[in-house]
Amino acid sequence: MTQRPIPPSCPSITCRSTAATSSSRVIRHSLLRTRQGTLHRWRCKACGQTFTANHGTPYHRLRSSPARFDRAVHLVMEGTTQASIARSEG
Repeated sequence: MTQRPIPPSCPSITCRSTAATSSSRVIRHSLLRTRQGTLHRWRCKACGQTFTANHGTPYHRLRSSPARFDRAVHLVMEGTTQASIARSEG
């Protein structure tokens, strides 16, 4: 038996649901198929906005794998130049 994902809170600033009750007002809307796998898409009952769980994170709308992104950020933090990172990551 698979475990149901925990619904995130609504990321909308103008949403009228409060942070304490917003998780109960968020329902699973659909599935979003990406190259990295399948993501759950959520919908807020209060404002009607749809979003994924990684909305508002550095991984939102990422076109490469999160591991590749993490490697590049790690190299930036070490002081590696952008040209060198581009050569190493392809």
